[in-house]
Amino acid sequence: MTKKLDNQGVTLIELLLVLAIAGIVMSSVMSFLITNIRTFDMMENDIELQQQGQFAMDFMTERIIEAIEIEGIWIAPNHSVINNSSKYDIEMIVFKTLDFKTGSGSTKDRYVFRLKDNNLKIGTISKTSETTYNTAKSKATIEVANYIDEIEVQPIPSDALYKDARGIRLTIKLKKDKHQQTISNQFFFRNSKRQFN
Repeated sequence: MTKKLDNQGVTLIELLLVLAIAGIVMSSVMSFLITNIRTFDMMENDIELQQQGQFAMDFMTERIIEAIEIEGIWIAPNHSVINNSSKYDIEMIVFKTLDFKTGSGSTKDRYVFRLKDNNLKIGTISKTSETTYNTAKSKATIEVANYIDEIEVQPIPSDALYKDARGIRLTIKLKKDKHQQTISNQFFFRNSKRQFN
């Protein structure tokens, strides 16, 4: 007893129809996946910028609020704006702080914040060194945060010179690829001698 097998197979039209349906389903799935991947990348960049900006702001806050005054501020190499009161995008700023350990009220090392190659860098200048652009630049070597496009400052009160300011308004603008974030805060110097004048 022999059984005859049905070897009809698939016709060309059936094959083309299946391929067309599979192509429509795959293009829908791929479109969905590509949209999700782009959304994930966008959210990841936004979160990274928020983290970097918040870390930079927190790091600077701890040091700025303990300051006595702004000792130096530059918008470009050797272009100091310490005797101005305008809002500036800065390259570098130096804050003088008190030394509470000695109890003498003398100044402590000064904190330097510098924006270089979209990175925030920090350093200290000893109280025996003079605060010049080159000294400050050479000391700010420790990287704190990335993706920082600009640091904008304005003295508080806004009509005060930076050297006479009681505080500072600080805006950090971050940029990664096409994504941007801005974080702002204002600080009053806790130890400013001008605080209650």
